[in-house]
Amino acid sequence: MKKTVHKLLTFLILSFLWVPCVYAVTPEPVIEDYTNYPIFQISAVTPNIFVMLDNSGSMFYNAYGTYAGDGGYVVEPFNGPPFCGIKALRVVQSDDNVETYHKSNAGTYVSTTDDELDLGTFNGDANFKSIVAIRFQNVDVPQGRTITSAYIQFTAHDSQVASYNTAISVGIAGIAADNPGDFEGATQNNINDVIDGSLTAADVQWDIPTWSAAFQSDNNTTTPDIKSIVQEIVSRPGWQSGNAMVFGFVWLNGGGFREACSYAESPAKAAVLHIEFDYEEEDCTRYYG
Repeated sequence: MKKTVHKLLTFLILSFLWVPCVYAVTPEPVIEDYTNYPIFQISAVTPNIFVMLDNSGSMFYNAYGTYAGDGGYVVEPFNGPPFCGIKALRVVQSDDNVETYHKSNAGTYVSTTDDELDLGTFNGDANFKSIVAIRFQNVDVPQGRTITSAYIQFTAHDSQVASYNTAISVGIAGIAADNPGDFEGATQNNINDVIDGSLTAADVQWDIPTWSAAFQSDNNTTTPDIKSIVQEIVSRPGWQSGNAMVFGFVWLNGGGFREACSYAESPAKAAVLHIEFDYEEEDCTRYYG
């Protein structure tokens, strides 16, 4: 009897091992399933509730808020939908930021690959009036929208010593073009040629505060509101959402300068254009989780 049972168990085990594997096949997901309006927004349905408990630390962060570093927590609550009418766009290639200066009998210097952008003068020499131009791609603001706020934020290149922080004022203007190109191969010595276009009627003066620390990025490294410049550009008849914008920074007065990080120094520290505008429902990006 024991031998019979043993043989039967052996047969069953071997039969199980010999069963060919059958893999479940699922269809490819349809992208429309993820981009359509959720059913609960267009029909009355009984909701499904899903609860996930996770102690891995991978879900500590809110969808929005200030990143607190690896292992940190986002402490401030989310108080509104930042995905409607707010854009933050960083320089995405070296040819989208350029600095140039010209001095009599000293030739012209133009570069898109230096690791810093000198705002004001070049190395504090008032004989060298620097020109900086910055291009932002894919500015997805619809034509004619009302701009409520706009600014550009820089990151200081290094620790700005006292000699760097002599008073300096620069003028900011935009390029009056629907979709200006980048600065690849730029060799000219005046701003209109370098950025290849006429300037906006709107301009803003920036009396640049002191920059005191390496990689400083705060109110002192942020321009005044430039919404008038952005408004003029997006109000152009030929402007289309997704076009590029270019802004020029030219010396006005003072002998100082401020060194800002370029894309070549660090893509993550390149200049950022922040725009807020009155939006329509169609301007909103929806997130469902």
